Amino acid sequence: MKPVYISNMRTYLEAHWHGRLPLSLSFWINLAVIQKLLSVLLEYLIKNSSLAIVWVATVFSLFIGIWSLVGCWRSAAEYSNTHTQFWGHLVQLVIVLSVLGILISIIAASQTKVY
Repeated sequence: MKPVYISNMRTYLEAHWHGRLPLSLSFWINLAVIQKLLSVLLEYLIKNSSLAIVWVATVFSLFIGIWSLVGCWRSAAEYSNTHTQFWGHLVQLVIVLSVLGILISIIAASQTKVY
């Protein structure tokens, strides 16, 4: 993978979306760290903010989550094509398991009765 010149935030966002950032950056920063920060922020907002703010933050988090997952998936695919396949496929497996975990959580939450 040839180096990507990042001149501004838009270039960075596009480079990640297209999988042109290094896999380590895509996975650890754009997926792991950003998702954890968003999770903590949403937890805080749920406890301390109005429903409207929580909904806006949830929609924002959804868009960021999709951006994170797609960019990391593409970076892993690129890594598998140019380096050892193990790490690229391992990251893709982690992504699949994460998405399955999210779907299971959503299904379980929808089955919970609120009294």
